[in-house]
Amino acid sequence: MGIEYDIVIFNSIPDDEYVDIKELEKFIEDAEIILSNYGMAWSRCFVNKVGDSLRGATLEFNDGLMIYGYDIESKLVRRQK
Repeated sequence: MGIEYDIVIFNSIPDDEYVDIKELEKFIEDAEIILSNYGMAWSRCFVNKVGDSLRGATLEFNDGLMIYGYDIESKLVRRQK
C-alpha cells in the first residue's frame, strides 16, 4: 500500500507579500513535500534553512538555491491513519 498525503495551502502571505520567518518555519515543520506557485516541488530533506531577505522569508536549499516565502503555495503532509 502506498503513502497517502493531504495537501495544505499556505495562507499566511500578506498583501505586501512580506512573509514572516516564523510563519514559514511553522508551515514547513511537518511538510514532506513543499510546492511553489510556479510548478516546482521539493522534499523537506532538501531544505537547508529558512532565511531572511529584504523581501521577507526565504527557503534555502542544500544546493545553494533559494525561493521567496511568497512563492510557496502549499505542502504535502503524510495522512494520519
